[in-house]
Amino acid sequence: MAAMRGGGRVRLGTLQAAQAYVVAALRRELAAPVLVITGEAGRAHRLSEELAAWSGDEGAVAVFAEADALPYERISWDSATRLQRLNALVKLSGGSPVIVVTSARALASRLADPSAFKGSI
Repeated sequence: MAAMRGGGRVRLGTLQAAQAYVVAALRRELAAPVLVITGEAGRAHRLSEELAAWSGDEGAVAVFAEADALPYERISWDSATRLQRLNALVKLSGGSPVIVVTSARALASRLADPSAFKGSI
């Protein structure tokens, strides 16, 4: 816990059934943003629902959704996907202890510079 309180990064391995409980407890204990990365988008959505139940505050959990289109496809993203991503970024930039759940593929997409994003909201 001391490494986490100091702002360090820690990788935790838990049983899948206990993940939501452990992450919600960490958020409560640390009072800091928590990023959870899953292997696939479906797992990220299921875990976000479990986290909302364990944290007792649905507003404290955000999904950073992955794009519907593959990187080489020239189609626009779904508006719901864009809204989920923006919602997660706004919550993170607010400084409140939020849990952001995402997939590895969603993190691979390019984002605006944090200072430029924060200046535009």
